[in-house]
Amino acid sequence: MRASRVMLHRYLNHYNYQKRFVQELTLEIEELSQSENYSEISKILRGFRGIETITAMTILTHVPDFRTLPGPRNFMSFIGLTPGEYSSGESRKGRGITKTGNTLLRKAFISIGQHYSMKDTVSGNLRLRRNHLQAQVSSGRR
Repeated sequence: MRASRVMLHRYLNHYNYQKRFVQELTLEIEELSQSENYSEISKILRGFRGIETITAMTILTHVPDFRTLPGPRNFMSFIGLTPGEYSSGESRKGRGITKTGNTLLRKAFISIGQHYSMKDTVSGNLRLRRNHLQAQVSSGRR
């Protein structure tokens, strides 16, 4: 019984350490998002459903330069959200997404897309984030 209690304490200590570590990283990311390099675009991205600070910073730190990806097809290919296909002779079969590209960005955009597949509501938190945005950005609907 004593060994079980010792292991439980170790697991709880490890859990608490990991929890503090995540909280510290989250605070650092929040501070970085308010820096001169990221503040403006981070606020704009957070005006869309499904995007809060961590997701906005994931996008901003993993896309080297949006200008190097001219158009949505190149961007979707970069993050790995293009449809796959199996072709042999005259037969063609569609497959799911190719999953090539940036894994973190792909997961972020899939998560964002799931928010847009739900009921189109604007929470109070999102309404606050949109307060400062220009009308053309904040009124963007499906």
